[in-house]
Amino acid sequence: MADDQGIIANSPSEEDVMCRPNEKGPALVVQAVGLKDRKGLLRIDLYPPNEDDFMADEETLSAQNKIFRRQEMIIPKSGAIKICVRVPKPGVYAVILTHDRDANHRVTVSEDGVGIPINPPHLMHEPRVQESLVTIGSGVTTIPVRFNYRRGLLSFAPLRRKDTIDYQGL
Repeated sequence: MADDQGIIANSPSEEDVMCRPNEKGPALVVQAVGLKDRKGLLRIDLYPPNEDDFMADEETLSAQNKIFRRQEMIIPKSGAIKICVRVPKPGVYAVILTHDRDANHRVTVSEDGVGIPINPPHLMHEPRVQESLVTIGSGVTTIPVRFNYRRGLLSFAPLRRKDTIDYQGL
């Protein structure tokens, strides 16, 4: 029943609608924080929660009947940036996000950003599975992930706030 402002009680959240219209089951919504700009693609990859399968080739995982999910989206010109991936069942998964600034479907270390659920202050090595784990419940689980970009020769770190779209309001 709608109230006088047209709001329906118990209506689905924005994440529910964005993630899985008319479908039930678990999903992960990630809000991207600290992006450098609104160019290119945002990609989320979901892997089994173990070192051997983390960031493995998707064809290999598929051939072995292992869990792998990928979602990509063009980064919107305005508003919050959220991406959703459905999961087969509640549980622990490894997740990594990339900001593919030139939309070439490859990570260019010097240009593109990477995000993992622990939101590290510096990323001095390739992401590890234990840093990328997230527990997903039976509904929609929402988490923020801060992006890191190359800073110096060997490290990745979040941008200074003033250099992000969060600050610029773009």
